Amino acid sequence: MARPHVDIPYYIIGGVKDYAEKHDLSRDKAHAKLLREGLVADDIFDAETPQSDDSDTTE
Repeated sequence: MARPHVDIPYYIIGGVKDYAEKHDLSRDKAHAKLLREGLVADDIFDAETPQSDDSDTTE
């Protein structure tokens, strides 16, 4: 699956990098975790939906 081209401000990218380092995660995993948590918080994504492996985030 191709990733969409999205313009994200550098201060957000820096925050994700800091989060990844703080929690010993790759940047890909940090992005996925933060996006999922945000979608769950806004009731857009079901928190009970099982998380998939990383295979769908690296293609």
